[in-house]
Amino acid sequence: IFGYTQKSTGGYSSGQTTAFINTNYSSAEGAVWQYSCYVSGYKNSFYYYIPSSLKCVVITNQGNIRPAAFNGCENINEITYTKTISNISEAAFQNCKALNRINSKVDGRADLTGKYSHIGNHAFKNCSLINDVIIPNGVMNIGEYAFESLSMTGLTIPDTVQEIGAGAFYGCNKLQSLSIPFVGQSKDASAYNAVFGYIF
Repeated sequence: IFGYTQKSTGGYSSGQTTAFINTNYSSAEGAVWQYSCYVSGYKNSFYYYIPSSLKCVVITNQGNIRPAAFNGCENINEITYTKTISNISEAAFQNCKALNRINSKVDGRADLTGKYSHIGNHAFKNCSLINDVIIPNGVMNIGEYAFESLSMTGLTIPDTVQEIGAGAFYGCNKLQSLSIPFVGQSKDASAYNAVFGYIF
């Protein structure tokens, strides 16, 4: 995760729990506490402190945004990454509540242009300042709750998308227009997976 660069003040706790508190550094001045609990595949909840003065991050040579990479980085408002990114993993930008520019100089815009096919579960959950999302052609999978609680008013999902996870746009209460390649989870969905509300 991003806070690994602050490893000297980091640590971990066995198990996944929101109750875990870093008692050694709980009052670290001028820092943000990053942790990775509630991400599947993790057996520990890692925590690091990141300078709260840090607002902009540029990633120059990354192939994959890993699970929980920026989870909880509440101070960062701009992230730029190369268009060679091959995957945006689970909870990659979850709870980045100040984030309002991704690959853009326009406030509120997330230009997700890249060469990846998958947007992981909870990837942008609670990035509530994002109001304009550009999903590129080539994306095939949008994970569960991937864009939960964003502020976008319109969205176009490209025809390359084959599957949309449950609640992918849960809490997107400002959405006024939506272009989708199919209704429900996929073109072949049935029963409750095939209803329009499945993605909400």
